[in-house]
Amino acid sequence: MAYFPAKHWDSGADKWDKTTENPNFPHYFYYYEADLYIDDVVKTAKIALELGSGSCGSTIRHVSASTRIVAVDYSPSMLNLPLRSEVFDAVFSRGLALSYASDPKRLAQEARRVLKGQGSLGIDFMNGAHAKKTRPEFCRFEPIGDALYYVEQFVEDGKQKRTGYRLPKDFKPPQPLEGSVFGGFRAKPDWLNLDGVEKEEWWAVFYTPAEARRLFRSAGFKRVRLFPLGCFTYGLRNKELPALPEGQ
Repeated sequence: MAYFPAKHWDSGADKWDKTTENPNFPHYFYYYEADLYIDDVVKTAKIALELGSGSCGSTIRHVSASTRIVAVDYSPSMLNLPLRSEVFDAVFSRGLALSYASDPKRLAQEARRVLKGQGSLGIDFMNGAHAKKTRPEFCRFEPIGDALYYVEQFVEDGKQKRTGYRLPKDFKPPQPLEGSVFGGFRAKPDWLNLDGVEKEEWWAVFYTPAEARRLFRSAGFKRVRLFPLGCFTYGLRNKELPALPEGQ
């Protein structure tokens, strides 16, 4: 089993912007909300670093005449940032970079290293406090790399796991490949036979608020505040935001 491979992200690059900007996309609210918290992170920054920038939809929104942004995305060298120490006023991510990082401690340490002394880090992650074991959450067909995969996603052992079955090149489905649940189905179609099909497994990690606090404090961050999704949307952005208590 391995973290999501580069081919997984590469395969969706050509339609990523159209997907995240569609109000009917199930995670549209999440990206909208994330951009609001990033506004606060970079509002006084002269130069900022974005981790996991994807096709730079967020980068374009936050760059300005007074704020320059260096954008990097997923690659084997992502966690060893080829950047000098104490360069940036802010580092941020809109896309769960922490959950997808294969070495989260290194990610946190590198973010601290490239920040100036009073710099700020804004990063999101999947909240393990609400993760419930499921099998599957949904199933769907996805073109990944040069092949078509049947993918099952579920939650287990504090991880979001996906099992991808690489379908034969001559695969011909008797029914449409898309359903109504995240472009997929609640269960494997009855007509799909996976006997002897090669499979791969990938995962991303959930963190409880307490785990996230420990991770960033161990990397040298002195003040760690965590906020639930929604707090920036509901009129609280210009106030002292109600961070989650230490015990959560």
